[in-house]
Amino acid sequence: MKITAIVQARIGSTRLPGKILMDLGGQPVLCRVIQRLRRATTLTDIVVATTDSQRDGAVVRLCEDQCLKVFRGSEEDVLDRYYRAATLYGCDAAVRITSDCPLVDAELVDDVIREFIEKKADYASNVLVRTYPRGLDAEVFTMAGLRQAWRIADELHLSEHVTQVLYKRHHIVRLASV
Repeated sequence: MKITAIVQARIGSTRLPGKILMDLGGQPVLCRVIQRLRRATTLTDIVVATTDSQRDGAVVRLCEDQCLKVFRGSEEDVLDRYYRAATLYGCDAAVRITSDCPLVDAELVDDVIREFIEKKADYASNVLVRTYPRGLDAEVFTMAGLRQAWRIADELHLSEHVTQVLYKRHHIVRLASV
């Protein structure tokens, strides 16, 4: 099974614009996130999903400089961006990671993926019931679940968040919580 971490990344944060490119101990925050994710043993691949906004060209350049896979898509429709990135890179399952959480824990990501596989879930996470502090969020979902969410997310508030449709309409998927 090809399990790909898709890191959502954009410059346009409203609270702290450009935070993912800010220096954190000699490296941009985004690079710290990727560096920590690379320690996960259950991931097959890592992709940065940024927007097609001109200002996110800086994210693309950083990814190219770091030899990272990158995808550009809608700034507002994050679900569509994830779906298209996952499709392009041939994922069987995707792990949602945000680029502004430099303390992401690879072992925890592995734990969530193992639970996902063991329970044969469509969606597994440590956020359904908040069991870890914010910044350590990990969500994994099947490509089939992502495709289904992408097809039925008919309201903007559902498509601006990647996984909301999966757990808000949980009757359509098997859920697992870590």
